[in-house]
Amino acid sequence: MGLGARVSNMSQQLQEGFRVTLTGLSGWVLKLFSAFMIGLTFALVGQEAFAYGNLAFLLVLVVAMGLIVRWIRAWTILNVVVFDLICVLVGLSLKMYIMLAP
Repeated sequence: MGLGARVSNMSQQLQEGFRVTLTGLSGWVLKLFSAFMIGLTFALVGQEAFAYGNLAFLLVLVVAMGLIVRWIRAWTILNVVVFDLICVLVGLSLKMYIMLAP
């Protein structure tokens, strides 16, 4: 095995490792963003409903984020995107219900 073949093999391994790392990192960023948005929603609803302060707001946000991240930990990117779309659909349905309710 010559020097050129070793360099080529190393280059291929580096590209594969970069692809796997980028895919994993983007999946975790998407999961954290999804958990943050759902946690923020729960924290804002709780703050409006119970009128608690900033510390309780942050506590609810962090706890909700932790629960959501733990729940979706083993999901693929496609599963998380579908979950996000379902959450948006439910949110839009609730908004429409609130606007149309007498």
